[in-house]
Amino acid sequence: TGSGPYQKKGTFELLDAIVDGEPPSLSSSEFAADMCHFVELCLKKDHSERPDSVSLGSHVFIETHREFPCKEWLSTLPLA
Repeated sequence: TGSGPYQKKGTFELLDAIVDGEPPSLSSSEFAADMCHFVELCLKKDHSERPDSVSLGSHVFIETHREFPCKEWLSTLPLA
């Protein structure tokens, strides 16, 4: 989307949003359902609800994109 979910918040607003607010999510109208689900799982606040790394590594989103050249793609991005 080009901007962070808490980009316009001050320090204390940011802390409050992270601790007390709902986790950010991806828009299902802009991103694939599998990606939205994967991010939702990764951002579960309650660690007992969050899958472990093995489960996340076998998620359909990861399996579908396992061969994507991530390292090469990241090297094309401008540094902030």
